[in-house]
Amino acid sequence: MNDLNSQIIHIDKAICKNIEKFNTSERGLLSQNILSQLRNFVEHIALKVLEEARNAEVSMKSIMK
Repeated sequence: MNDLNSQIIHIDKAICKNIEKFNTSERGLLSQNILSQLRNFVEHIALKVLEEARNAEVSMKSIMK
């Protein structure tokens, strides 16, 4: 598994842990943590999409799909 995939999985686990711990007494802190991790998640997914687009075969066959 490449480094980008492992980072995406790591961020996903961090988000899930924060959701599991969610309670009303720490709502602000946990929400802030989740939003921060979601930003990281979106940025890493965008990098993954870009990486796959760069590796895509450029041909009439792939364009016509």
